[in-house]
Amino acid sequence: MRSIARSRGPCNAPRKPGIVAVAARERLILGVSDFVAKHPEISELDLNPVLAYPDGAIAVDARVVLAEA
Repeated sequence: MRSIARSRGPCNAPRKPGIVAVAARERLILGVSDFVAKHPEISELDLNPVLAYPDGAIAVDARVVLAEA
């Protein structure tokens, strides 16, 4: 995903020199996209903050809004 590799801000400015977590961010985004696609009742999903490391990424907090029935 080129858009992930080109993201700016904290994602491309790691706190520790030498850490590149583009692949971890890509896996997280694809996993979240798959989850939302399988659950159409989700109308909004907010993950903040997301911590990305070379070996994986984790969402520290999540807010899920379900569609009205």
